[in-house]
Amino acid sequence: MKTNILGLLIFMGGVLLSCDMDKYPYNSLPTGEAVRPGNLSDITTLRNGCFTYLRGLFTGDQVIAAEIQADGLHAVAGYTNTYGNFYNWSYTGSGVGPWPGIWTMINQCNFFLQKADELMDTYTTAQQATVKTYKGEAYFLRALAFEQLTLRYCVDYEPSTAASSLGIPIKLTYELSPSQDYMARASLEDTYKHMVSELDSAAKYVTATFTAGSPAPVTKEAIKALRARILLQAHKYSEAAALAGELIGGYPLVPIASAEQINNFTAMWKDDKSNETIFQAEGVREEAGSFNATGLYLLDKANNGETDNPDFIPSGKILDLYDFGTDIRTLAYFEDAEITTPQGTATLTVCIKYPGNPALYTEKTNYKNKPKILRMAEVYLVGAEAAYMAGQEGVANQWLNGLRKARIVGYVDGSYSGTALRDQIRTERLKEMYLEGQRLWDLKRYGTGLERRDSDVQDPTMTYLFGNSLTTALTVAADYYKFTWPVPIQEKQTNSNFIQNPEY
Repeated sequence: MKTNILGLLIFMGGVLLSCDMDKYPYNSLPTGEAVRPGNLSDITTLRNGCFTYLRGLFTGDQVIAAEIQADGLHAVAGYTNTYGNFYNWSYTGSGVGPWPGIWTMINQCNFFLQKADELMDTYTTAQQATVKTYKGEAYFLRALAFEQLTLRYCVDYEPSTAASSLGIPIKLTYELSPSQDYMARASLEDTYKHMVSELDSAAKYVTATFTAGSPAPVTKEAIKALRARILLQAHKYSEAAALAGELIGGYPLVPIASAEQINNFTAMWKDDKSNETIFQAEGVREEAGSFNATGLYLLDKANNGETDNPDFIPSGKILDLYDFGTDIRTLAYFEDAEITTPQGTATLTVCIKYPGNPALYTEKTNYKNKPKILRMAEVYLVGAEAAYMAGQEGVANQWLNGLRKARIVGYVDGSYSGTALRDQIRTERLKEMYLEGQRLWDLKRYGTGLERRDSDVQDPTMTYLFGNSLTTALTVAADYYKFTWPVPIQEKQTNSNFIQNPEY
């Protein structure tokens, strides 16, 4: 990734996602003269730049596009065709998604690590300790970036074929000037090995641990949580379960014994404050422009703040999974609203999971929330799935029940085995992680394919193209090639060594 990546930064037109992409500071990478020897402020500014990309790459398009492509949403009558190529699976080999933006984040981390090593001897002993912590954070962020690329642009990991499957180019040096040294894609097996290696490096330098109310940007627990997620994807089930077990109990799930505690759960989604959150992108109101509006098309596509005016509403299939009388998630995830479309007016259930954080706006909501990139609830689910796949059904039941107790008032432990246990874990993951940008990749990992059914819509008369095989009656086979997104065509045009994903 050299001039090909830099060239992509210029190409931000309509073939990717939307105007969200324009918000990444692609032209803000510093030059070599920007970091002065011995100046901790300069290297800190460079380190802060690595974190800035999290705001855009884990909000807006990067969360919602894949969810719209999956099976949890239906378009409302009067739909504006936003994300239409995802909703009806019509995108082509021109490329979609955040490939350029993620590579810019990787390049920023590469530049930081290069400068940190180059200038380390110019800092005092105390400053070196700080810079080494920064290095650990950069390794963690780079591993996260590779993981996000791999989910979108690679096939699901299968141990028997991973050595021959296409992975991601492992580019670890910063380049500003043009070069002919283009990189080919590594194997999927080597890509996953590299992500684990990155986390090994991060663990050498990050010493911070979780402290309630005063979280560090990256902690040892965050490294373990990301490693567990990656190991699950790579079918390293026993290892993933063991790591999850180290975390479960350390980070608290919100208790639900009182109304105040239940309010703490809803605050996790409105105010972006919770001790359940292991790793979150931060920012203040003055930096709100670098966040994208994740909740916009779920609540008010006109962004006028006057009426409920969504493009997409939850599938009835999703709503039926919850007990609205006892499941506290329903208080933070859903709300009934009167919606008017060209077909009339009706009361429907909308998703309010991203209502907008008051700390990021004045007066009227902008539907922007800080992304919760790693959550303790996900660790429970990763652990339960990995334990089940490793044949540890007792442990899988324990962690499944543990999560449900923290979400469902009066929950009584269940005991499952075999495929029933597997299905319960998958169902709980769908309920807990709804619209957090993971459902499509979960379906790819499960190898089950995808189905939207007419019977799952909330109201046929209020639904866009009800009964159409590209909308509410869509069936996608598990082996369909579009479960893996196409890399932007400019990559191939500027890099003769690059191979596009099959069938694009």
